[in-house]
Amino acid sequence: MSVSKKLTFESDFVENAVFLAIRQYETNDPGEYAEKWHTERNRIYSIKEDQARAKAFGQLDEEWFIRLGLRERFETMVNSFPILKDYSLMIRIRRALSRKDEGSELYIQGEMKTNLVKIQTTRLFEDNYLERFLRHEWLRVSDMLDPVFQYSPHAALSGASELEDNLIRDRYRILWNLYLSARLMKRGFDVLIPLERQRQFIEKTFSAWTREARENTFVEISEGKYRTQSDLLKLARDEKLMVPLGQGGLLCPLCHFTSFDPLDLSGLQDAVIMKEIQKDHPGWNIELGVCQNCFDLYQSKMRAVG
Repeated sequence: MSVSKKLTFESDFVENAVFLAIRQYETNDPGEYAEKWHTERNRIYSIKEDQARAKAFGQLDEEWFIRLGLRERFETMVNSFPILKDYSLMIRIRRALSRKDEGSELYIQGEMKTNLVKIQTTRLFEDNYLERFLRHEWLRVSDMLDPVFQYSPHAALSGASELEDNLIRDRYRILWNLYLSARLMKRGFDVLIPLERQRQFIEKTFSAWTREARENTFVEISEGKYRTQSDLLKLARDEKLMVPLGQGGLLCPLCHFTSFDPLDLSGLQDAVIMKEIQKDHPGWNIELGVCQNCFDLYQSKMRAVG
């Protein structure tokens, strides 16, 4: 197996992965590798100089990481994504200590690009989890590097508040995950996130849409209709998020938060509250609407004054 210089592993990951693999051999087939590993490792303890001994242990881990076929699994996956072979891309594998720390990031500094992948070493021994994880993350990185996807790390979310930006970011992530999974399934691969679970994410996150709109979006993304970052962001933003409540949208013009329970102002006769709102928001009028929380706040304020 040729060892790619683009793919590097942090020592902690290599050491722990080899240790776990040997422990499995000790349980299932101790004569195959475990005895040899222990024999080679015990020899190193005879080295008296600390630095030399530590270096020898590191070299032993690297050798066994290859011998046990652990590195080859990553090499095979890298080679299945042609765009990752770009000469300026370096991939570094780091050990994650918990599930919430797993994932990957792409860092760009000038012409140099680095993909940092964080995954628990135990994942190497969980059926085909490693392959499902790497395909998902490396297809995402491939999108970032592919001019067709038109990715920008600084794409505008265009929310009216930090809360709204976070909502758009979450929606975008869900839509992109579905787009990644759909393409992997077309290639005959198992996906990291079950498709039915992703459907549930869309049902919940886009609950303000009609059932037909949610289903159409799910089908269209699954069929690869949306091909660029801007396509997915446009869906994630949802025009209703930018339209005031009184005009059929979801945006409260006072607090700029999303509201799914607009207040009907058509039957309200309390002009004093309306005038109080306009003191703080001169551009506001009844046609723009207001959320229940903001109305209650002003109503409480007037009662306190009265």
